[in-house]
Amino acid sequence: MRIETERNGIGAMKEKREDLRIELMALHKDEERIFEDQRLDAVEAEIEKLQEQRRATIDQYNQLKMTHTLIAFADKTFRKKFQPDLLTEASKLLDLFTDGRYNDIATVENGNIQVNDTKKGRFIPVHDYLSRGTLEQVYMALRLAVAQTIDKTEQKLPIILDEVFVNWDHERLNSALKALLVMSEERQIIYMTCHDWMAEKLSLEYGANQVTLS
Repeated sequence: MRIETERNGIGAMKEKREDLRIELMALHKDEERIFEDQRLDAVEAEIEKLQEQRRATIDQYNQLKMTHTLIAFADKTFRKKFQPDLLTEASKLLDLFTDGRYNDIATVENGNIQVNDTKKGRFIPVHDYLSRGTLEQVYMALRLAVAQTIDKTEQKLPIILDEVFVNWDHERLNSALKALLVMSEERQIIYMTCHDWMAEKLSLEYGANQVTLS
């Protein structure tokens, strides 16, 4: 009787163990499923993040493309409307700056700038042949010509210059200041400097009204 009872107890324990084994397997499968779900959620979250970045990149690309289109259109319009007059005005200024050495500015198809060298009798690319000082004269002529060409209103805007001639030699400086003196007949020229000699030169030689800022 006792043996039978123990056998029954062992059987019950085996059944319980089997039930526990089955339950453990089920828990293990649930764990795997939860892990897979978590991985899936992480993957989906990463996909969503990448899709959001893609949308942002596409938006940025479209904005840049539109900006590029507008700039290209504005550049084309400007060249067509203003470039001939701008180059004519810049050529006059450069002729004055260089005392007739370079008297004409032109652009070629690739947009590069050339100037006519009267000593050589031909146009030369500015970046290949000109010194830094002369190159600065070309760019200054173009900057001033932009103001003269675009601003044709009766009440002309002033031109503000900040130490733009600091690297120019004495001869170049005097040529530039003479050009500014001519321009000052129809528009105000404001020149800012921290050099006393420059302020004195402008005041005594070119009649500038000197204002000291404290």
